[in-house]
Amino acid sequence: MDFQDRVLEKLDKIQDDVSDIKVENAKQTADINRNTDDLKKHIRRSDLLEVLVEKHKEDTVVHKVPLTVKNLFMKIVYLSTGIGAIAGATYGILRLLDMLK
Repeated sequence: MDFQDRVLEKLDKIQDDVSDIKVENAKQTADINRNTDDLKKHIRRSDLLEVLVEKHKEDTVVHKVPLTVKNLFMKIVYLSTGIGAIAGATYGILRLLDMLK
């Protein structure tokens, strides 16, 4: 091989590398364009959601349930049921651990 053949080989390799870079650049450009479109859609949906939330806030009237004896009794029942469930689960786990010893 003489010098001219080696130079031509190098030029061919460089040309292949440049064409590979162009292909990769085209792929990245397509990805960037797709991501840009997705971002625009997401921003538009977010803006619409914010408008809907604001409209819902304006339309919604918050009603607090007045504290009556009946409501107080119901809250006590719910609270005691929850505490009972937690205590029952704890007792069950402790009994299971004692059985496994």
